[in-house]
Amino acid sequence: MPDAPPNIQKYLGLPLSMREILALDLQRPWVLEPILGLGDRLMVVAPAKVGKTLLVTQIASHIVLGEPAFGYKTVPRRVLYIDFEMGLYTINDRLKKLARLFPDALQDLLYFQVRPRSVAAAIDAVGKAWRQWPEVLIVDPAIRLGYEDENNNAQVRKHLDQLSTYAEEMGGAAVILVHHAGKPVRATTSKEYEPIDMGRGASSFKDWMDTQFSLIGRVNDTRYILHTFSRISAPQDPIVLDRDPDTLLYTLVRGHETGAEALAQMLQQVRGELGPDATQSRVVEETAQRLRVSARTIYRKLKGGEDKI
Repeated sequence: MPDAPPNIQKYLGLPLSMREILALDLQRPWVLEPILGLGDRLMVVAPAKVGKTLLVTQIASHIVLGEPAFGYKTVPRRVLYIDFEMGLYTINDRLKKLARLFPDALQDLLYFQVRPRSVAAAIDAVGKAWRQWPEVLIVDPAIRLGYEDENNNAQVRKHLDQLSTYAEEMGGAAVILVHHAGKPVRATTSKEYEPIDMGRGASSFKDWMDTQFSLIGRVNDTRYILHTFSRISAPQDPIVLDRDPDTLLYTLVRGHETGAEALAQMLQQVRGELGPDATQSRVVEETAQRLRVSARTIYRKLKGGEDKI
């Protein structure tokens, strides 16, 4: 296990000069580099039954083992998954499939709490049972935090702040919160939907999180798009994933590190499939549909705009 991060709690709330802050020379202890570190908050959003719990379980497994998760570097961390939805039979079935593909070390570092009375009760049980606090705390789903109205900013923020307090009391754990999707936000300059902002309910969710994963897909589909928005990293390109129907594991088809060059190659591939008579706009629209992003996003990601397609 990595060394504990430097204790920054004693500095919080104090007036610090720029010189004092620079003298701290802090290095963020990563969980998923460069989008989630210890003390940070990730929200995973997707429509019902698309596979967000499967995705988060797999990400947790990669974190425990310190193996790359869909192109993101990880460091071995202790993980606690508090699950309010799946029953023990379902978790047992899913972990049997994971256990065949991951080493035994996974079994001692990844913990589940199935349908506890509340997050507070789950944390209390962990405090009594564990010798070391988890470094990553996963709560699934957000609605079980205890708020009555997910559209009420004051209620939602109160419970999100309480979750952050639990993480801080653990020594600065990273938090991964699983949340159901709402309607995509319609872009103001386009008739198409931008899928990045799909979180349901109050705007407090967006204010609270440091990074958001938005999983786009259809029920019983095998191809998915993972969009990332983060205020602690540079913009990330969409990640294309395939999910095996037997193992239920996601595999990386095309990652955020590919950038504009790979996007241009895909545009050329689509042009070849559509034929020489296909217009530029038709090629872009078809590519956008396959990636499940807007045509405006395609144009924005290509240096030089439409004339470079």
